[in-house]
Amino acid sequence: LMKTLLQVLFSVLIISNISAQDILFSDDFESGTPSGEWGLFWADEEGVTAVDMTTVPEILGSGGDYAGLVQDMDGSYTGASMAIAGTESDQNYTIEADVYCYVNNAMGSAYTGIVAYADSSVNYYVKLVADFDGDNRFRLYNNQLNFSTFSYTFSNSIDASGVDKTEGWHHMKVVVNTNSTDNSVSYQCFYDEVDLGTYVDDTDLHTYTGHPGVFAFQQDGID
Repeated sequence: LMKTLLQVLFSVLIISNISAQDILFSDDFESGTPSGEWGLFWADEEGVTAVDMTTVPEILGSGGDYAGLVQDMDGSYTGASMAIAGTESDQNYTIEADVYCYVNNAMGSAYTGIVAYADSSVNYYVKLVADFDGDNRFRLYNNQLNFSTFSYTFSNSIDASGVDKTEGWHHMKVVVNTNSTDNSVSYQCFYDEVDLGTYVDDTDLHTYTGHPGVFAFQQDGID
């Protein structure tokens, strides 16, 4: 069984402190290798690599000689690959990146985007993805499936009617804030500088912050 190669390409990933605007982490891959601060959410998944910009489907006009790459290439019909940076203790920050978004991918459904929070020690992450394969939406959701309803405990489908959905490079950003009164977390989402709204994750009143990154998911073999 051959797995379709799914790429999440991004040129510069920046994590910054909201209040002070300090840069907590950034990587533009121009050294030809990723920063050593990248990590994995799952063991044995594919990590971030740096690829020559001339090899990507579309050269980013404002980019440099290299792009970052996350790829999901295991042998299953479905899977995800994710790489994370920063620390679990990061709070009140912005994560942003130029992300290559797929539209009606001929090889199957492809979700690509950025991870607002990830911590494998509690098996929890929240990501904002462009879901343009047969859908006209973004999705902001976690990985906690309620098996009674078969829906995620935190899940938001965001209408994408008013944005540019052409396949190629787009700028995605999430502003993450922790509410000090109840420890809920709000995610303010942007796509090409368009405000997609603010969504609050307060299902269990957890302080879910830290470890932002990038996300790739490929689903094929389904008509």
